[in-house]
Amino acid sequence: MGKIDTIHNQIITLISQDVTDFNQAFYEKPKTITDEKLPAFAVYYEGHENEITTSRTNKRTYHYAIDIIYDKENIDETQTVTSDLVSQVIDCLESNDNYSLGGNANYTLPTKCTRIEDYQIAGKHYLAYHIVLPVIFNTQI
Repeated sequence: MGKIDTIHNQIITLISQDVTDFNQAFYEKPKTITDEKLPAFAVYYEGHENEITTSRTNKRTYHYAIDIIYDKENIDETQTVTSDLVSQVIDCLESNDNYSLGGNANYTLPTKCTRIEDYQIAGKHYLAYHIVLPVIFNTQI
């Protein structure tokens, strides 16, 4: 398994273990979803950037997205549930215990988060939050 998949799996494992209120997890943006199994989250790789740090080392920043998904039927309940989950996921990802993602990264940077008003899956609209976790790994060249 390559570095991207290893980190991807580690992020899903950490969230699944630390945030127990989720009913399902996806390894990519879901194409279908069962409302009875909400709230859910999806983790996917968005891309990376390279920065030359020495003549032998690149600082590679991998960007992983974590989408927290919930139904929009009762917006007050939805807002309460999703904001609690966002806080728990951010706390999990930014914990000192998880900064190296189980030894799979040199370190992580603080997360960024945006709200998605209209997250669409199979024609249905959901409320979601999009968290981005930058993961740093220094590679030898």
